[in-house]
Amino acid sequence: ILTLPANGTGVFTHIRAGEIVVRFVQSSLACDISGVVERTIQVPFNGVAEIRFEVRCAWIGLLAFAAGPYTDEDIYVVMSDGSGLKRLTFLRATDRDPAWSPDGARIAFTSARDGNLEIYVMNADGSSPVRLTNAPGADTRPAWSRDGTRIAFVSNRDGRAEIYAMNADGTDPVRLTSDAGIVDAPDWSPDGSRIAYQRDDGPTTYLNGIWIMNSDGSNAIQLTANVSGDYQPAWSPDGSRIAFARVFGSVTSLFVVEGDGKGIPQMSLINFVQARDPSWSPDGTTIAVGGSRVGETCGWYDYYCTSDITSHIHQIFGATMRANLIAGSNPSWRPGTATDQSQ
Repeated sequence: ILTLPANGTGVFTHIRAGEIVVRFVQSSLACDISGVVERTIQVPFNGVAEIRFEVRCAWIGLLAFAAGPYTDEDIYVVMSDGSGLKRLTFLRATDRDPAWSPDGARIAFTSARDGNLEIYVMNADGSSPVRLTNAPGADTRPAWSRDGTRIAFVSNRDGRAEIYAMNADGTDPVRLTSDAGIVDAPDWSPDGSRIAYQRDDGPTTYLNGIWIMNSDGSNAIQLTANVSGDYQPAWSPDGSRIAFARVFGSVTSLFVVEGDGKGIPQMSLINFVQARDPSWSPDGTTIAVGGSRVGETCGWYDYYCTSDITSHIHQIFGATMRANLIAGSNPSWRPGTATDQSQ
């Protein structure tokens, strides 16, 4: 057995001449090998034989996510290779929708711990939770601006679900949308100038889809159209693409659209029937997504799953889906470089 370093080589010595079989054994959850994993080579007498395996590994970083029964979910973190699982919230109430601050020091989230769905923020280790909103109705789906000064969120405080933005300390909430349809899932562009969001006007209208507006709510433009609905947009780190969940009947798949709306390639999702909440790794090479496996009866959106239905976080890179990472939903990558992802 020979252990290979990243982007490196290894040498077997004292190998007899003749035909030998070399097999590459994958040891990391976050790596894929291209081509055949077992190959036969001919080793010459007093000579050298070379064999190459192309291995592609995904970003290894920290993910926050929600897990647990519908009425008692909690926020957890885990490394994207499945290691280092840690629970951050412990109250008997719904805690979900984790969203990392741009500096990776805090997590905004939705909680019903005080009897009403509101936006809270806590330190990255789960300490010092602070309530940011206090309004009738429900406040959900926090999303940080990339400079960390503002948080967009969804609220029905005025009678219907609309997108608002407030300062990161909860002050100065401003309503950004006044749409006839149901809007949800805001996500700030990397340059801070725009917010992508979903709009659903009902089962028969092509106003359903992903929309983009300026960060002050002006100049709303429809980016995609789908009568069955496009949901939960997520900007890539460089701002060039947006991943989202697209519904086709009873199946929801992951799509990616260019920032200008051109081209909608579908990701290849193996044994995967419901895709939700895509989240890009900081380097833009990997997408974590919550969803259901074949045989599970979870609806397109895990809010409607019963407590005995398990959704899963998956890793997708290129057009290949990795196996289940962990039972949970609402994955959110911690920003930063590969060297500062530790817990």
